[in-house]
Amino acid sequence: MSPARAFFLLIWTFIPAERLPQAKWKIVRYSINLVKLYIVSASPHLYLYFHTSKSCRRQLKRYKRLRHMKDSLLALGSTLIMILAGSAAHANPTHTLSLSDEDTTYTRVITERSGKIVATLGLPDSAAFYRVRAIVTDQYRALNAVYTDRDSLLKQHPSDSLKKIIRQDADTKIAGLHAAYLKKLATQLDSQQIDKIKDGMTYNVRTVTYNAYVKMIPQLTEQQKAVIMADLIEAREHAMDGGSSKEKHAWFGKYKGRINNYLSTQGIDEKQVSKQAK
Repeated sequence: MSPARAFFLLIWTFIPAERLPQAKWKIVRYSINLVKLYIVSASPHLYLYFHTSKSCRRQLKRYKRLRHMKDSLLALGSTLIMILAGSAAHANPTHTLSLSDEDTTYTRVITERSGKIVATLGLPDSAAFYRVRAIVTDQYRALNAVYTDRDSLLKQHPSDSLKKIIRQDADTKIAGLHAAYLKKLATQLDSQQIDKIKDGMTYNVRTVTYNAYVKMIPQLTEQQKAVIMADLIEAREHAMDGGSSKEKHAWFGKYKGRINNYLSTQGIDEKQVSKQAK
């Protein structure tokens, strides 16, 4: 290495050009930059060596070691997670049924149920059929969500006072769903068709019960028949929001007791009324 090159290299290494006053050392700065370009082109490794201090090299080695440790720990963690997940699935294979699969199954059930109800309406085209079926299906889903939340809260809070509040809150939500549901149906169906939807959601208990009263108590007057029908219609309004078949029938059972009490006040034979109540 020539003395001139060694001199410029020494200046470049220990006295960075950026620290030299621009006005006084302008020519020197240009010379140093030229020497830099020469060294880079002649020996890139030498350039890298002089531009990397000992402390920087130590930090670089430390960083590489830490990065290697981090990658190793991540790999180990991933392996352990896979092993534990495989063991859990092997120990409980039935748990592999995901929530999406359960939701798909429930959707299929309520869609088929809604389709059977809507099929009785004799709608003019398939587009109308699918629109109404979607409304009924959505109602079943919304009711199920409210009752699921209600039952979960009742299990978490055994206090009678809290249970009362939980049930009242659920009843308020159900009433809102009921009103909104009827409005949606009214945009697609007339009143008679909506009645068929209600009967379909309540297993046609209203009609069956009314016909049974008329058949077993033939002396019923038109006014008495009207009272019976009104009570059964009111029972249907509640029953169509029931979360299960048991709840739906329980509503009709409650109103049948009211009907029987009414008929007793009308002088109807108590044995006939009791037989009908069963």
